[in-house]
Amino acid sequence: MRFLIVFILLFLSAEAGEPCLYFTSQVDVSEKFIEKVKAEKKSIRMASHRLSELEVIRSLIDAHRRDVSVEVIVDSLSVTKQTPLTLLVKEGIPVFVWSSESFPKKKNEAPRRMHHGFCVFGSDTSWTGSYSFSLKSRFHHFEQALLLQDEKISKGFLAEFEEIKKKHTTPFFLYVEQKISAN
Repeated sequence: MRFLIVFILLFLSAEAGEPCLYFTSQVDVSEKFIEKVKAEKKSIRMASHRLSELEVIRSLIDAHRRDVSVEVIVDSLSVTKQTPLTLLVKEGIPVFVWSSESFPKKKNEAPRRMHHGFCVFGSDTSWTGSYSFSLKSRFHHFEQALLLQDEKISKGFLAEFEEIKKKHTTPFFLYVEQKISAN
């Protein structure tokens, strides 16, 4: 009972800038994210291990068309032959692909993965958690997301986003060209 009261207070207080916690077992986390994208007026910086859910991608495109600055970083596992990420790129949204090649690899070591799941709206609101913007996350997995309105935390996420983008990513089309020419 106490957990339910805490959850309801967190859920209802989101409008007031208080932390808001979402569980896939209780709400449609994608819908909550899309609502936040629709409300954003300045910028969206998203780093996600997986990004394949069309509704989320379409919401980012709609934000871009409203002159919201949108940038996305994904792990290379999100780049498949039929990836919907091309929809973002065709709209002029910068998409960057995490490249594990930027790290020295030891013998028999698996490639490193970018397993982040965060998004910064404007300069003071952050979304983070295990939720990874795929249909499996939305309909099959038990996951969570936390929405925080805190400028200091958002600055930390923005710094991490820029660091990853600068040192460990390749622009989407260049990444795809490199993979095609390597095969």
